[in-house]
Amino acid sequence: MNSIETITPWYGELRTQRGNAIIIRDNELPTAPTGRMYLYNTDRDAFVEYDEIIVSDKLFPLDDDEQREAEHDYGQAWLTARTKFMRAHGKMYSDSNEPDADSSKAN
Repeated sequence: MNSIETITPWYGELRTQRGNAIIIRDNELPTAPTGRMYLYNTDRDAFVEYDEIIVSDKLFPLDDDEQREAEHDYGQAWLTARTKFMRAHGKMYSDSNEPDADSSKAN
């Protein structure tokens, strides 16, 4: 069963000249093309493919309090986006309680 409690994402901040965004890295996602990485960008409410070389130096971990706040604020949105991302990449869940399970049937 996959749930927000059993999946161990990494919460951090992406700091760029355009501004900062909370991001979530999930090592259970399908592998991105070589030199690329998938990160959930909370400002975009979507998984974005980034150039690993460019973005690596711009990622900073959240402290414990910031992580708890980010999990509370973005955990459900991340999980919903994760479910859609996995389905789009051919990964299915065995847990029928995954959020938004019926919305992908309409697409």
